[in-house]
This record gives sequence, structure tokens and C-alpha cells, in this order.
Amino acid sequence: MVMSPPPPTAAATAPASRAVPPTIPPPMAPIPAPATIVAPAPAPVVGSPPAHTPLPPAPMPRWSGHRRQKSDTIQNAFDAAINEQPATAGPAKTHGVSTAEDLAAVRGVFNEVAAVHVTQVRDVMLELRYGDADAAWIESTRPALQSLRQMASQLELADLCQALDDFVAGVEAAVANKARLGDAEKHELLRRYQKLIELIPAAFELDAERDRREPIIIEALLNQVAGVERRTIDKLFSIGLNRLDAFVKSTAEEISVVSGISLELATAIVAQFTSYRVGAQAAVAARDPVAERRHLHDLLITMSLQNDDFVHASSRWSADAVAKKREARRLREQTYQRIRVALARLGEKDLLGRLEPLSFKERIAMLDRYLSAPRQT
Repeated sequence: MVMSPPPPTAAATAPASRAVPPTIPPPMAPIPAPATIVAPAPAPVVGSPPAHTPLPPAPMPRWSGHRRQKSDTIQNAFDAAINEQPATAGPAKTHGVSTAEDLAAVRGVFNEVAAVHVTQVRDVMLELRYGDADAAWIESTRPALQSLRQMASQLELADLCQALDDFVAGVEAAVANKARLGDAEKHELLRRYQKLIELIPAAFELDAERDRREPIIIEALLNQVAGVERRTIDKLFSIGLNRLDAFVKSTAEEISVVSGISLELATAIVAQFTSYRVGAQAAVAARDPVAERRHLHDLLITMSLQNDDFVHASSRWSADAVAKKREARRLREQTYQRIRVALARLGEKDLLGRLEPLSFKERIAMLDRYLSAPRQT
């Protein structure tokens, strides 16, 4: 018996158009990332670059321990300074410097550059006012003065340009066919130089520079005289013997009478200052800074050897070692005082101040670093 197939179900007999597709859940939408909270950017400061722009490195000051710029590089740096147009909150500018603030800033840069640029001029006139300077040394100041004149012209500093022209003309007249300057030429040059002091005191002043150097030189020279103590120096300074020319012009008898020190010690002091003035080409300035640094280098080597002798003698306790230690200490101190004179003549008062509290080993290391650094020109 053949079995009949079961009857079709309703779903099977429904038309194809009415078939219900299986329910498929819709694809899940991606979960949105959490919103990033962005802090509001700080309001830009007027005149400063955007936050994402790295700031340029600050320019190296020309008065620092780094190599001093040469004449042509000083001119280039000054050209860049006066052509920069700093951003300000004021109206837009089209060319160069136009506001009072900009002019004051550039004038400040000019004064700083001038103070470095005329170092040799200042040293020559310092010597001329308080001592003597030959014609060749004075004539050597002309290139620096003429270069400064060009910079002053760019800023349209008419008064300074005129003063520089007058002084250069005075230099040319004073040194023409002369080996030494007479009193008339000397006074005339100093008169013309005074106008430069009035216009830029920081660059051309002489009295303050003399006061920074001369007491150091005098004290260092006195410390090299056997028998001079701190109280001796204080006594001499208190009675007005605090200038080089006073020691050179005074006799041993005069110094002994007014100070109360022995005639023998006064004689040794006069001999020391006479020897210094005869041997030095200039009293308070280094006529040849390169030669002065070579001399300083020789003194440093000498002091290093003397310090080694002192340290070696200090490690022993014999009577001979004690005597050698005493002698090494004396010689080392005298050499250090000669180093102080050389540094004062080079105008290195700040370096002298840093040396004073140090041990001799530390002084030697600091002086070695100073002399090893690129020479300022």
C-alpha cells in the first residue's frame, strides 16, 4: 500500500510573494569615540609668535665671555637690528623703525655695540688723560671710530656723527708727522673727546673706568713690596696716595713723612712704582692686548709651578721643607699680584672679583679657562 504524502502546510501553500523572510537583526552601528574635550587656546599675546612656532634663540650679548665680534660682524649685526621691525599693538608699519619705542630699543642696541666697538679708543684716551700715549697708538683708533660713524649715520644721529667727525679730524691733526703729542694737541683731543662722553657715557667715559682699574693696580704693586701689609696700604690710601702719578711724583722722604712709614719701606715703594712706569708702555691700559695675554699666560705657568712647589713642600715636615713652603708661598703670591695687574690693564675687573675668594688651585683653573677661550677682538 502506497502512503500518500502529508498535506502541505499553510506556509508551504502560501504564494511566494507573501513569504516572510527570516528576521535578521540590523548591523550594529560603530560606537562613536568619546568626544575629546579641547581646552580653549590661550589668547595670543600681542607681539608674540603663535604657540606652535618655536621661539628663535636669543642673540648672544656681545659683552659676554664669548668671542667679541669683529668690526665687520658688528656692522652686520647692527644692520640686522635696525632692519628688524618688532610687532607692536600700534598701527602697521611699512618700512624700518617708525615708533618711539622702536627707536629707543635700537638706540639701546647701538649704545651697547658702541661700548664694545670703541674699547681701544677708550683705553687710548684713558692713557692720554692720566698718562701719555704716542701718536701711533692714537692713530690706531681711527678704523673703529669711522666704523662707528657709519652706524651712527644709519640711525641719523646727527650730533654723534658731527662729534665723531670732529674727533677724527683732531686725531689726524694731532698725529700728523709726530712721534709724540705735545700738551696743546693732548688738550685739544681731550676737549673733542668730551663731547663723545656727553653723548654716549657708557661707551666713552674715562673717570669711572680709571676708578675701576687704578686701585687694583696700585694695591697689587704695593703687595709685591716686601714689608707692605694691609694696614700699610690702608694708611697710604687714607692720605691720598691712591693714584699712580702720586707715587711716581713723590719722593721716598715725602711718603715717609706724610704716612709715618719707615724711610726704607718708602724707598722700596717708590722704586716699585718707578720700575712699573718705566717698564710698562701704558699705566692703566694694555696697549697691545694680545701681548698682555701672552704675558698673562707666562705668569699663569709660573704660578702653577710655584703652587706645585708649595703643595709638595706642605706634604713634608722637615725644617728644610718648612722653609721651602714659606718661600713658595711668597713667590706664588707675588706672581698672583702681577696677574692682577695684567687683568686690571685688560679691564677684567669682573674676573678679578671672581678670583679673589678662590684657592690657588681654583684660580689657576679659572685663569686657564679664560686664556683658553677664543680671544675677544
